[in-house]
Parts: sequence; C-alpha cells; structure tokens
Amino acid sequence: LARESFGGLLGAIMALFRRSDVLVVLLLFGLPSASFTLTNILSGLGRDFHTPESTVSLLNGAGVTFAGVLACLLGGWLCARLPLRQLYLGIGIVGSLFTLSLLLLGHNPVTFGIATLGENAFQALAFTTMTALTLRTVGHGNPLAATETSILGATANFPLFYMQFVDSHAYAARGPAGAFATDAAISIMVCAGLLGLLAFLRRRNSLAELTPATMEESH
Repeated sequence: LARESFGGLLGAIMALFRRSDVLVVLLLFGLPSASFTLTNILSGLGRDFHTPESTVSLLNGAGVTFAGVLACLLGGWLCARLPLRQLYLGIGIVGSLFTLSLLLLGHNPVTFGIATLGENAFQALAFTTMTALTLRTVGHGNPLAATETSILGATANFPLFYMQFVDSHAYAARGPAGAFATDAAISIMVCAGLLGLLAFLRRRNSLAELTPATMEESH
C-alpha cells in the first residue's frame, strides 16, 4: 500500500512538471529575476556607509517592517490590476534600476537608509506578487495544492541561496558598488530574457488557437 501511495504521488508530481504554466513559474522563481538578495547582506554593510550600529538596528527593525507593510499593500493593489508574470518581472527590473541608482550616491547613513528600506520594500513587493502568482498557478480544487505550493515556494527560495554567494564575492572584490552592480545587472538580464520568453509563448499560443477555419475567415 505504501509503494502504491508513493508511486501515485511521484507520478502526480512528475505530471506537474509537464504543465507549461508550472514550468514558466518555476523559471520565474528559480532564476534571480526579483529575489533582491542584497537584503541579506545590507545589514552588515553599516560600517561601509559610516552608519552607527544603533541606526542599522533601527532601520532593519522598525524601518524594514514599515516599508514591507506598505509594499505589501501596494502589491495587493497591483496584483488585482496587472498580469502577474509581467508584474513580477517588472518589479525585478524597476528594483534593479533602483539598485543601480544607489551607485550615484555617497557612502553615508542617508544612502544606507535609502538602500535598506528600498531593497526590502521591493523584495516585499516581489514576495506579494510571488504569492499571488503561486495561488493563481495552483488554482481551485487542486488535489496537489499543498505539494505544488511547497515546490514553488522552495524554488523561490533557491535564488536567495545562490545569489547571496554571488553578491558576497562581488562585495569582496569591489565593495558595496560591486555587490550592487552585479546583483542589478544579473536581475535585469534575467528579467529581459524571461519577458522575451513570455512574449514568444504568448505569440505561439495565439497562433495555436487559430484553426484552419478561422484562418480562412481572416483571409
């Protein structure tokens, strides 16, 4: 009985990976499109920006909480009005441009505050969209809802793991500027590629929906 149960479960899980919508969302979550991993190293960069530890703690406590709440509320409003996949990638691009803009600012407590609050706000906005996209993908009445949600959630955490190594190495080589530039450049390139993929899939699906009869009518 156990073998039959696990066999059926594995078969159902493998069926998930044959669904094109699930594969697209796995790509969006698994690639560093809107992970904003800089939030994991910013709390340790206070000295680079001549920021007292008390200010660092305040920003990463109450400041981040307040910024995250506002971003989540904005994310809920945006998710109800925009296509979720494009919104998720758009957040990644705009957030990366924000990261690049930090390179124009000096290394001072004000810049550190802007970076900390801004990066965490964009991450919260991305997480809100990610949650909506997960629920949309799982859908209603799905017998594997919990399994599918867990798989998508684990995939979304993957970039937070490997991009932290990338950002840390970039910081070791060129300081905060290296970490900011590397993280933003990778995210923009990935988002641009995924937007191209979505456009290709949308065009292919549109062509597939054209039956011979409808093609004759259009001619």
